[in-house]
Amino acid sequence: MRANLPFIMRPFGIVLPTLPLSAKLCAKAGVAEEPQNALGQKGSSKMIIALVQIPLDEPKRDHEFVIEQSVESTKIFHGVKGLLRKYYLNSDAGGGGIYEFATREDAEAWFNDGWADWMEGRFGVRPTLTVFDNPVVLDNEANEVRVDGVKVSPPWKKPA
Repeated sequence: MRANLPFIMRPFGIVLPTLPLSAKLCAKAGVAEEPQNALGQKGSSKMIIALVQIPLDEPKRDHEFVIEQSVESTKIFHGVKGLLRKYYLNSDAGGGGIYEFATREDAEAWFNDGWADWMEGRFGVRPTLTVFDNPVVLDNEANEVRVDGVKVSPPWKKPA
């Protein structure tokens, strides 16, 4: 079942979930205090996933062009503090990326007030940004489950 979370629409199409937000985002969004999560905890999540979507009116970009452009842009993202992974996306609706950050603070530092202008300068359109807390990760390659970044015993394995 999907939770119905309220969202804050920010200028330039950035969408931020209101649960939980850091004090910095609360201040920017005009929210008086930092909301609590379902456990009554305030503060940032240990890991954040950000979905950036760049709508393009043209047909799907050529696969080889996307590879060339994306590999070149890794020079920009390689040194971003707290960025664990970035997945480059391409579809008939446009492009984008999925960013995995170590903390909400790291994501906020990257997706700052000038970010959307910078992206519009690069792609000619304003992107949208949706930020998600990422409390649980199933990693089939490593055959493990992580909760808030910590490896836990997977439920399909019998205790030793």
